[in-house]
Amino acid sequence: MGIFNRYNTRKKGTAEETIDFEKDMKSIIEFLAGVGKDIKELYDLCIKVRKIRQKERSEVDDKKQKKLLTDEINAWDKLLERFVMFDRDTDVTGERIKNISKVLQEEALKINLDKETIKKTRTKDEWVFDW
Repeated sequence: MGIFNRYNTRKKGTAEETIDFEKDMKSIIEFLAGVGKDIKELYDLCIKVRKIRQKERSEVDDKKQKKLLTDEINAWDKLLERFVMFDRDTDVTGERIKNISKVLQEEALKINLDKETIKKTRTKDEWVFDW
């Protein structure tokens, strides 16, 4: 039985108390599992817009050019919708990652881990969220 399983070590006001570590980890894992699909969809939409753009720019007929520009704008609109959803998901996941990092920092101090590990969690850019 580990140190954190033996006793209720939560104190008022700690990140540990306000963060559901397991729930956040599950959400992060689910997000990362879906990233490949999201990225492929965004990539495919970008390729579609680029192809329409090339056709639209090379077209000399005004009516065809207007239709292609409409198609290009509609394809770009779909890309924007997907990108905004992906960006929001990324922001939420980033907050979860920060929360989990805070819990780990508190736990490292609580059980007095070696100074090198504690220093890493207090000074390294990734741990102090300088990204």
